[in-house]
Amino acid sequence: MSEFWGQGLASEIARQILIYASNEFNIPCVLGITSSHNTASMNVLEKIGLVFDKMITLPGGTEEICLYKPDT
Repeated sequence: MSEFWGQGLASEIARQILIYASNEFNIPCVLGITSSHNTASMNVLEKIGLVFDKMITLPGGTEEICLYKPDT
């Protein structure tokens, strides 16, 4: 679906998910993860107000991934 890339759709959807999580489920903090080579996803996370925190490995995983947290 590359015809939709670069139109800001992922950023807008992610932004709306943050609002929904807060308003409907009272989730106070949403984190983001992505692989270190996925710059498009990194950009989306940064556009919605998250900042890189550290590299982590998920339980059972072998790849280090980027953890993003709210910019507080």
